[in-house]
Amino acid sequence: MNEQRHKVSQSTIDSLFPDKSDPKYKFFIFEEEIQDLTHRQKIPHTDKKQSLVHFHNWLETNNDEDLDQALLWLTNNQNEIPEIFLNELKESAIHRLKNPKKKYLKSQIEAAKADTLLTVARLVYFCKVDQISAFEKGAWYYDQKYSHLKSFIATTIEKEYRKWLKNIDGKEVIKSFKKYQPDGWNKEEQKAYLSRFGEAANALKGTRD
Repeated sequence: MNEQRHKVSQSTIDSLFPDKSDPKYKFFIFEEEIQDLTHRQKIPHTDKKQSLVHFHNWLETNNDEDLDQALLWLTNNQNEIPEIFLNELKESAIHRLKNPKKKYLKSQIEAAKADTLLTVARLVYFCKVDQISAFEKGAWYYDQKYSHLKSFIATTIEKEYRKWLKNIDGKEVIKSFKKYQPDGWNKEEQKAYLSRFGEAANALKGTRD
């Protein structure tokens, strides 16, 4: 049985953060709720770290894309959603409704692409899938999950993935993969993850030279 986690008292929180609209208060509560989730569930280190990073960015910039990214990391393993996060999702929804549809669509596309690149990385590093197959599975995944958006074909995913590996997000993800699960997943975990994917249609594969 897990030992009960020591929590900061409400009186201490109130004294530290008298203004409950303060972003520092919101981040503190989110971090506390994430720690509670980690205590109750097995949350991968990368999911936890990235959700904290993107939630913090959202509080700093009010950029809806950051909240989208945090949500994707939070729900990777069907984790619970902290209450403070749900409140911020409501704020984000209001924010989106006040902004042009074109800007919101761009935010959706960027979040969908980020989710797909992370999926490809898992296929390559955890399931030992060759990159070409991973790109094609990624195209199938995007088409199934984001059918309302324009297709993200495998050859385009390949270009975006190679760029992603060179930027800070990609580097941090791969670094975390190698540090915390250097041997990938076992056969059963690989089989369970791969069972989620279907065969990409030729139109989703693109044309190679």
